[in-house]
Amino acid sequence: MAADRSLGLTILDTLHGIGAPAGLLGGMAVSVLCPSAAPEGPFAREYKDIDLATRGTHSAQVAKCLEGLGFTPDAHFNALHGQERLYFWHEPGQFQLDVFVDQFRLCHTLPLERAISLEATIDPAMLLMTKLQIVQANEKDLVDAAAILHDLYPAGLRLETVDRLVADDWGLWRTATGTLAKVEAWAGERGEPGRRAAAAARDLAARWQALPKSMRWKLRARVGERVRWYEEPEEEAHG
Repeated sequence: MAADRSLGLTILDTLHGIGAPAGLLGGMAVSVLCPSAAPEGPFAREYKDIDLATRGTHSAQVAKCLEGLGFTPDAHFNALHGQERLYFWHEPGQFQLDVFVDQFRLCHTLPLERAISLEATIDPAMLLMTKLQIVQANEKDLVDAAAILHDLYPAGLRLETVDRLVADDWGLWRTATGTLAKVEAWAGERGEPGRRAAAAARDLAARWQALPKSMRWKLRARVGERVRWYEEPEEEAHG
């Protein structure tokens, strides 16, 4: 069964009501931010789980609140990995809720502390990066990235927050620009909304190509793809 967006927003309202900073990730976050990802929009899709992010200083408070809302924690996983990620199960809906703590770690690790507030989603630019940092991006990732680029690029994204990341990390730059190329190719075949997203993807890749790079970036660039530049995730990211 697919997760319900209204439930995700209700959870956030509850967390924000007790002063716990948290924000949606994944496709549900994109659907909240982007009209083009709404049910009747050109980039609509189903989302199977709920993904949240919170700060480590509030993770225990968030976990307690989620249990109070009827979510069952994965006690073993949370004991082992709770400093960076928590799992909960929603038995009535038969879907999972993931909580990322301070960072989003998949193919690359993205810092989230400054991207989390009392807004419904994490910072939109960082939300885009959670999609672009996936080496083997699937169609749902391309759909979500296209929706963000279509609706929010450039004025609705604080790009300076992610410019610094790609200018300092060759591996993240390599993956993100590669995914942008996939978004451009995918979106360019899907009519006017797609062409707009494709143009935005092409423009963002050019922006990141032109950024002054750190010495760390330049040293890693010399090695290039001879050494793997990303982590291989143990499982597919939800959302």
